[in-house]
Amino acid sequence: MLKILIPFLFCNLLLGASFNCTKASSNVEKMICADVQLSELDSQMGNLYKKVSQNVNDKKQFLNNQRSWIKDREKCTTSDCISLLTRNRITQLEDLVPNKSINITSDTNKGKLQVGSKDIPFNINIEPAYNEAWNFTYPLITIIALEDNLKIENIKVNKGKCLTILEPNIHISNGMPVVKENTFPLKINEYDTIKARVSQECNVLRIDISTDEYEWILENKKDFFYFN
Repeated sequence: MLKILIPFLFCNLLLGASFNCTKASSNVEKMICADVQLSELDSQMGNLYKKVSQNVNDKKQFLNNQRSWIKDREKCTTSDCISLLTRNRITQLEDLVPNKSINITSDTNKGKLQVGSKDIPFNINIEPAYNEAWNFTYPLITIIALEDNLKIENIKVNKGKCLTILEPNIHISNGMPVVKENTFPLKINEYDTIKARVSQECNVLRIDISTDEYEWILENKKDFFYFN
């Protein structure tokens, strides 16, 4: 059985955009803060920018490049424009990340495992999330689809021994949040995001992700996930 080392990432969770929405001034920033998907994309871009900036040689040039991109984004007048520019920026930054091992896939047709391939059906992160209201931290599983019509049948943690709850899908309509509860099976399209909360007392040792075609198993060994 082939195994690939997958780091168990405990990074800071950004529950919103990459900037403080209470200080949003431009129309673009306000649009990002009012749209959950745009906010998550901006947060992902911000995390990548911080990660890449720690390793670039010319930090000043890298900063100027980011500022230039922000100026271009400020020209957007629609959510689609912001989304497209942000996704393109994410792709650019991902190419500069030294270690892309957080991406996983299994291609059974080729009989081998791949990491960082364009054929990956989804990205997955496992990170701690903080519940400010109740003052506790819990594991959060985030899956981002990289293709259309990806059907997630189930997500089990520690063979189903830990409670796993899908976070609801929230969007803004007429200035008000609209909540849609997610249940399995769940079909998602490219760039759609699934977030699953794991019970706070759970020590995540194994994650089983089932789709309509394949099943992926991740095992935690000494703070690293091995992908079977």
